[in-house]
Amino acid sequence: MMTSLRGYADFLAIQRGLMLFMITLGGAFLISASNSLLSALHLAFIVFCFWCFSDAINNIYDKELDSISDPKRAEFTEKLGKKGYIITWLFAVLVFSLSALTFNWSVFAVISVGMLLGFIYSVPPIRLRTTIVKPLVNFVFGGVAIFISAAYFGVLSWNVLVLTLLFGVVTSVNSIWGDLADYQSDKNSGAHTLPVILGFRNGLFLTVILGCTLIPIMAYIGLVYSVFFVYYLILAMIASYMLIKVFLKRKVLSKNKENTYEQISLGTLLTKDFVKITLIFSLTFMICSIIR
Repeated sequence: MMTSLRGYADFLAIQRGLMLFMITLGGAFLISASNSLLSALHLAFIVFCFWCFSDAINNIYDKELDSISDPKRAEFTEKLGKKGYIITWLFAVLVFSLSALTFNWSVFAVISVGMLLGFIYSVPPIRLRTTIVKPLVNFVFGGVAIFISAAYFGVLSWNVLVLTLLFGVVTSVNSIWGDLADYQSDKNSGAHTLPVILGFRNGLFLTVILGCTLIPIMAYIGLVYSVFFVYYLILAMIASYMLIKVFLKRKVLSKNKENTYEQISLGTLLTKDFVKITLIFSLTFMICSIIR
């Protein structure tokens, strides 16, 4: 049973869905400047279902690539068969139904754009997942988590745009980390993701640099919204952890030789670390936004 539950969790990307759920919940509290818990939960669940739809449909059309990079997920998706499609479109129905229940056309428009991108991201013939614009699409996915609250509460300000930028970059960087983990399967299939085009070493460098740019943006968000001091403490710990790990592995990063086994292993390790870190930061962001 545990294996089955883990399979469904991977198929729907529950981990990333929870990350966007927490981001949306926290963003709703910051943007509304009130204790609108029910509205915030409503919006957060819409975004959670949106992510589950987007990742499920991606896994259905990614089976061949996943058979190399993540064989267990590919095998589970294959076993689901038609049930996989039913689950995917059930989440699509949930997204549009919950969006309609907000009685806000701006919310419906924002989530519709996200759903459309989620569809063409994975489904042939466009299939943006295998192109260089993949990080930009994931930027939109992260932006939806914030912009849906801006649409619902009718608030559009400089701080909201910076908040959208922050989480857009977070999901974009998360996407490139995923491309690093899928580097070999993407390269063999002829995909044109950033690491394939730039080379693994350059892609790894770019992702580390983008990850570092998140730190001052995260600090700025905390300052303008006057969040609880624990936010800065967790942020400092996260930043220190990643910077120390990169420093300790600097010899692997500085090798001139491209695509070495050590570089690919380091990319896989940092990918797992970044997922954990974004979950910790999202949880911290949500809690500090609620209690501020």
